Amino acid sequence: MVEFEQLLCLVILLLSISPSNSQGICTRAPTPALRIICQQITNWDANTRNVRPTTRTSVSAPGPAGLAVGTFTVSAVASSTSPTTAYECMDIACLCGFFGGTGGSNCVLANGRTLTKALRKEYRVLTDDERQRYHTAMWTIKGNGDYDTIARIHSQFSTSPGAHSGPAFLPWHREFIKRLEIAIRRVDPTLALPYWDSTMDGALPSPADSVLWGNELMGTQDSTGAVRTGAFRNWPTVDGSRVFTRSIGTTGNLLQERDIATVVGSSDIRLLLAFTAPQAVCGLFSVAYRDMLVTTTATNDPIFFNHHSMIDLIWELWRLAQQVCGTTTFTKKQISSK
Repeated sequence: MVEFEQLLCLVILLLSISPSNSQGICTRAPTPALRIICQQITNWDANTRNVRPTTRTSVSAPGPAGLAVGTFTVSAVASSTSPTTAYECMDIACLCGFFGGTGGSNCVLANGRTLTKALRKEYRVLTDDERQRYHTAMWTIKGNGDYDTIARIHSQFSTSPGAHSGPAFLPWHREFIKRLEIAIRRVDPTLALPYWDSTMDGALPSPADSVLWGNELMGTQDSTGAVRTGAFRNWPTVDGSRVFTRSIGTTGNLLQERDIATVVGSSDIRLLLAFTAPQAVCGLFSVAYRDMLVTTTATNDPIFFNHHSMIDLIWELWRLAQQVCGTTTFTKKQISSK
């Protein structure tokens, strides 16, 4: 993770961005990795400025059911009240009916098994059977269109301008990856969305040598960057025009355990919900760049969702660390202003 002084320098640069000077401002960034981050944020700014004004009936994704975006329809906001799709659910009771089960919060599926909460594990800690079933589920939702439908939400600036470079970054992506996890669980209810603990790779002298990029797991790329081996070999991009691309270890920084400890140990919510959250993420994107480096193509790479599952874990660890004992439930006492 970049030093505080470097981040401060970048913040000063970003505060000076305007439509007239954004093209050259990033050349003053203190490091190549921060230059990439700066360019990403200025691109987000430019694309958001170019979005046509929305009408009063338009909302940012995830939005009201029936809102048409391109060739797909955005599902409604997350709610367990009169849901129309499984993606709107916030609990097991809501999911039960969409999974063909009975019993509400004590949901029993048609095969007799109980539908439980998803338990996320590190991708490499999964058993061989769990990992294979996860790969199969991902290819299934890729084939039936669910993956691409969800992935497009991320790439559409007109429906997700608040998803990046601001305080909505973490909660927006929590809801976003939850929807992919539900799609996976509709194929195999025993699964969850694994996370990619990049500290395991960041501890290596060369992260590019990690077993993660081997033929048995996430695969390796050819001379053009196209991933031709591994569990997601020849995985088509969301628009179907080519195979997704990746390039490992060229620039940027992977998360270190000390970075996570610093974040989790801080009581300053701005460290999580201000500019630093998306910037820390972008450092990883520049390590595994190509499609992952650009917001509009980031979801072409399946590991995008595993990465954000890890970011969500860090946010949850921080939230639990700030949780004051005794405030997990509301008091039963009558609250009065008198």
